[in-house]
Amino acid sequence: MDNAPSIQQQPTLHVCGLSHDRAALGVREHFALSPERCAQTIERIQSTGLSGEALVLSTCNRTELYSFSTLGEPFSDALESFFLGLSTQPIDPHHIPPLYSYEGLEAVRHFFAVSAGLDSMILGENEIKFQIRQAFEMSKQMGMAGANLHRLIEATHRCSKRIKTETDLNCGTLSVGRAAILQAEQVLGSLEGKVCVVIGAGKVGRVAAQAISERKPAKLLIVNRTPEKAREVAEGLNAEIVPIPQMAPAIQQADLILGAAFAPNFLDTRAMFESVRGTASSGRKVCLIDTAVPRILDHAIGEVPGVTLLDIGHMEGIIAENRARRTAAAQNGWELVEEEVDKFRTKMENFSLGPIVERLKSQFEAAFSEAQFAMESSLPESCREKVRLSHHRLKQRLLHAAIHELKGNWLERK
Repeated sequence: MDNAPSIQQQPTLHVCGLSHDRAALGVREHFALSPERCAQTIERIQSTGLSGEALVLSTCNRTELYSFSTLGEPFSDALESFFLGLSTQPIDPHHIPPLYSYEGLEAVRHFFAVSAGLDSMILGENEIKFQIRQAFEMSKQMGMAGANLHRLIEATHRCSKRIKTETDLNCGTLSVGRAAILQAEQVLGSLEGKVCVVIGAGKVGRVAAQAISERKPAKLLIVNRTPEKAREVAEGLNAEIVPIPQMAPAIQQADLILGAAFAPNFLDTRAMFESVRGTASSGRKVCLIDTAVPRILDHAIGEVPGVTLLDIGHMEGIIAENRARRTAAAQNGWELVEEEVDKFRTKMENFSLGPIVERLKSQFEAAFSEAQFAMESSLPESCREKVRLSHHRLKQRLLHAAIHELKGNWLERK
């Protein structure tokens, strides 16, 4: 047959990143990206020609770059080099951060697990779904979400939905915000009648404020740069709104201060804290919990007498307890991830080979029709039906073998 169909290599998913599983908080905060820096990172991927489809995910527990390419290992190396360039601190060549890098179905499996909360510090947490949705919207807005990324997100959504409905992984699960409040109660006891300050009006701050409100504090104050966002969080919680430049009085009276904002520098330093509260213990316990990455509450505040300062790395006990309760559900979740990865693989194979298979069928049809016409013209009418049936069977058998070999060659290239 002329013009035999050739296999066009399908772009493969690659991911490079670091997370709570391997990297300490002090390392993660050097790679944490604000929404503005996420947008700048996508823009750089686009402008440098590194990839035409990419998604940037940055949360308190992970920073990851997802991208599609046909280049294989050279692209993985380039993506890793690009990722290291995101650090806010110089990289010591003798102490490379503990990155992970996956490609192909391994990268798909990782993304499915991340989206479902199976790879989260707090097993089964639901905040990651919202964060992935935000990251995808940013990619779309910047023209970096093509057909491959759309298919991946659709498949990821289906996988997460199955895990949510077919397992107990996400039922009554903790979030970072609620885990922080449980941690605060271990230090302060009941929050009822206490003065509580939440710095930040993002997802974690919102959840933490709701959890505090349920405990009937004497006062709840929401500190944020943007008053509109603070009002959204405060609505229905009987909370006061405080602009960041005016938060000194809030710090002065607080029993609990929870940091949940993104900022490149400390929003509350030891000098600021001591300027409003003094340097000696008043006999009143004060708890500060920093859930932000990078951290926004000066670690040195914890050295002030009467003050307990914790960060996201101090929640091991609560996290371990949550994980122990969800072991069986997590196992079921991983089984569903494997099923969905296999479905995604099949779908991508069919998508990649579909046009080629259709072209192959057309070529077989044309060749056999021509041969059948030439043969039938020299045969009596009584024999033609039998020849037609034989030709059809031969055509189907040869076509099936050709498609099978085509798929085998495609898989070998993958």
